[in-house]
Amino acid sequence: MFDKTLYVFDFDDTLITNRAVDLEAFNSVLVKHNLPVLTAQQLLALRKKGLVAEGIFKMLTTGTVDRLVAQRRALLNDVPIWKHVQLNKGVASALKKIKVAQHPVVILTKKQSRLTEQILDVLGIRTFIDAVHTSSEKHTVLPEIIREYAPAKTVFVSDDVAEMQLMQALPVTLFCFKNAYKNQTAMADKLISSLEDIL
Repeated sequence: MFDKTLYVFDFDDTLITNRAVDLEAFNSVLVKHNLPVLTAQQLLALRKKGLVAEGIFKMLTTGTVDRLVAQRRALLNDVPIWKHVQLNKGVASALKKIKVAQHPVVILTKKQSRLTEQILDVLGIRTFIDAVHTSSEKHTVLPEIIREYAPAKTVFVSDDVAEMQLMQALPVTLFCFKNAYKNQTAMADKLISSLEDIL
């Protein structure tokens, strides 16, 4: 393994784009409660402001939004809504090239491992992934993964600038995947718009 590169990927908004899933999750709940639905452009504008689900629902209705947030979360933790998921640019071709070269590929995500693996099945890319690890503190888990594979080089790709700043102390090459929701100027020297840019 010493001559191999270990590729570690964040999942949401790095390998996959969640925009259609995000919109469907909100609108399914809004329809259920006879509230006006969002357009893709409206949701993108709200996300660019940094709003999370609770804040978005508060803008669309009066009173408590706890039940709405819980219903949306339940939808996102179930496989059917993920039929709307899409791969980000260059993901399929990059993963194929990495697999042909026999480099190990690991997903490091906050999402539940079982759900992540089911989504990989939906997308037809599970065969390209060697392992899925779940952690809310990825910078503490990544060193363990590196020790397990003992690669010559490790590449980490994510859309989360704060997460990547924590990774800067580790012996890894960092790439920040461009995300329209987030301000990523701090990582502009490593900002990519296609996964093929890491090869």
